[in-house]
Parts: sequence; C-alpha cells; structure tokens
Amino acid sequence: MIVGSFRSQAREVLVQTILASSFLPIGAPDEIEVDGERWNGTLHSAPLKTTLRAFWGDFDQLSVTGDKKAAFRNDEFESEKTFGELTGIDFQLAVFRTAQLPIDYHTTSFGDGLASHGWACAFKGAGHDRLVSRRWLEYGPWHLIRDEDSDLSFVQFHDLDADPETALKQAKPGHQRMGISKTGGFIQSIYDPFFELKGFYLEDEGILEVVVAGREVTQHEMLEACQARYHQPLDGKHIDNVRYVFVEGEQVARTHLHELWLRELECWAIVDWQKVRLDADYDPGPPQKPEWVLAVEAREAQG
Repeated sequence: MIVGSFRSQAREVLVQTILASSFLPIGAPDEIEVDGERWNGTLHSAPLKTTLRAFWGDFDQLSVTGDKKAAFRNDEFESEKTFGELTGIDFQLAVFRTAQLPIDYHTTSFGDGLASHGWACAFKGAGHDRLVSRRWLEYGPWHLIRDEDSDLSFVQFHDLDADPETALKQAKPGHQRMGISKTGGFIQSIYDPFFELKGFYLEDEGILEVVVAGREVTQHEMLEACQARYHQPLDGKHIDNVRYVFVEGEQVARTHLHELWLRELECWAIVDWQKVRLDADYDPGPPQKPEWVLAVEAREAQG
C-alpha cells in the first residue's frame, strides 16, 4: 500500500495527470463526492471545487483539497512504477508513505497539508526552489534518482525490502535533513524567523554580509539565511545571497564551511587582515552514502 500527496501550481493539470497514471485503481470509482455531496457523473467530469473525493471500496483513494493539493491511496502499489509515473505528472512537491513505518511514528514533513515523510519524496522543476540548494540532494542520507529531461529528483528514505524496524532506522536521518527541522534543508512557505536578520546590506552586490566573532553559526541560523534569500523580507532590497565573514580566521571558518557550502551560502575568513573567500573553490569530495543506499544502487545496477 502507498499513500502519496502532491502539490502543484496548476490543480486541474495535476488531477488530470494523476487520473491518467497507474497510481489509482483501474476502472471507475464506486462513488464520487464533490464538496461532500454525491456526484453522479464521471470522475473526469466532476467540477474541481473545494473538495473532491473518489472511493474504490470503503475508503477514499483520491482526495483533492484546497487549490493546489491532491492525494491518493493504492493498495496495489508497485514500487518500480513510481519514478516512471512521476515524469509525466505535473507537480512541484510530492510525498509517499508506505506500510513499513510504524503508524504511530511522528516525523517531519513539508507542511502545507502534505503527508508527513515516509518512504520517499520528490521535487520537480520549481519545486527544487524550496530546497536550500540543489547540492542538498547529492549529500543526504538517502537514495537519489534524477531524471534530467523532466527535472525530477526522487529521494528514497529507506529500502522497500527492509523490515519495519530497519526501515525506521534507515529513514530517520533523511527525514530530519529533508523535513522542517533545525538541521533540515527545506524552506517553509511562510517566513517566520526565529533569529533576527542582522548584517550589512551591500547594495552593489545584493549581498547581506554577516560578521561572525566569538560565536558559532548554527545550522538553524543557516536555514533561516536561506529562507531570507527565498522569501526576500527586506523591502526594496533584494538579497542575492548571504555572506558569512569569520573574523577569527580561516580555521574557525572551515568548521562551518561544508554546511554553508551545502546551502550555497558564502563563507569568508579574515586572513592577514584580508577577506578571503573559501566556498568558491571548496571540494567536498564524493558523498558518503549509507550502506543501505549502496546496496540498493548495486541491486538496481544488476537490473
């Protein structure tokens, strides 16, 4: 069984492409509701009002709520079809849950009414803008599959062949890094900062420069810097990027370098009384993948 939820900028197109996919059961639904009232026509002819639900059996397997969201449930789920189907569906964010994880497991999510994280999530096109950086995809504790033609990134959090206990251990680190958390890389749709946005605005460069002395820059603060870059909270002052300048020297700056680089935030240090940029030519090396990801990739390579 799989439960999936999608967010898109074009609800009508999203629903029609889901209907054309294999995510839903074959054949007409047993019952259709539009705004809580029975609809006697076909699913394709049902008006896209506030709430649309379609039932195959005793539960709703297609639910469309709000203006940009849709969800489905399918007990005949086949994992190998999921990625291929997504290339043809018009969406920006998607989340997929399966039966492997405990029903009482409370994890992170993307918010905005989407399901909480489970087996996988996906980004398409402009959906990637909700990440602190596309670099985030390459360096996480998950299995990443890319389709360049459709600009689709599929992020798998655990091996579908794993038992529930193992699946939970595999998924937890990725859920934290990909969900709404202090160490996560996902930007919420609402700008509600915890830290006060401080720095010198360099108008010619469109840079907000933050001078750091005698303190640590936490990942939570880095996330909020990325949120500011995304939401643009300075009236009339566009933030192209945030620059951190560590006055205590290169060694201190390098303790922050990797996490800043992951988020495409600038990392500078004062060296011999000069500002020196460290992130521009930083080489993090290849991603360190968990053992279960290496096993899944080896299995996929064998066909």
